[in-house]
Amino acid sequence: MIALFNPSEGKNFLHYKFNLYPPLALESLSFAGANKSLRAQIIAIYLESLKDKKTLGQLFGTKRIDESMLTMCQNLCTSPTIEALRLYDGVAYQALDIENQEKHIQNLLFEYVIVFSNLFGVLKGGDKIPFYRLKQGTFVNGYELKDYYANFEHELDSWIGKEEVLDLRAEFYQKFYMPKTYHYIPRFYKNGKKMSHYAKLYRGHFLRQVASEFLLSGNKGWGLLDFEFEHFELIGVEKKDQAFILKYTITE
Repeated sequence: MIALFNPSEGKNFLHYKFNLYPPLALESLSFAGANKSLRAQIIAIYLESLKDKKTLGQLFGTKRIDESMLTMCQNLCTSPTIEALRLYDGVAYQALDIENQEKHIQNLLFEYVIVFSNLFGVLKGGDKIPFYRLKQGTFVNGYELKDYYANFEHELDSWIGKEEVLDLRAEFYQKFYMPKTYHYIPRFYKNGKKMSHYAKLYRGHFLRQVASEFLLSGNKGWGLLDFEFEHFELIGVEKKDQAFILKYTITE
């Protein structure tokens, strides 16, 4: 089983506690895209956009511009890199807690979790990228996110093949790419209401709990229906074409 995951606006500043790697090498990333120069073009436009201080707030999603953060973004091409799943630091990644996973589980997550980055496109969790900042939904001038992700669609479809997919992305990202094979989309409810903003936390917990059971064993997605989660109770399943919507209520 393969898992699809969000990026996050929050990222770890790269420092000594991590095993850092040499600067970004685009050819080392797992997916090149149909237009193999598009990623480099977008990074170049992003770097150019950083020169306009009037638009930095919109680009970063914050009115207070931290100079050290800006400097790291401006030096993106020469900064050290780290695995994507270690770079991101949003609540979903904190819940995943990859640093406290056993080594073989970390390796599985690096290989079988696909992250949809607004700047770098489609990545494997173990692809090594530098620190950057880009507000969700904001994109560099001249391109649309749907076109950027479409550039990786055929390559990603081929890599997934007939494997079943656990889709843990927010609905925002599901607009841009949907798997062609059977896929399972958890939805989380609390007190009878569907969760949106706080769902990202539960997506991280969900991935952490299923990682060893499904990535390691190769169990098919229907095994999710019998899986006993901590804090989640399955209350319904809805099938739409090749998608299975799994409805969970929060029991904590």
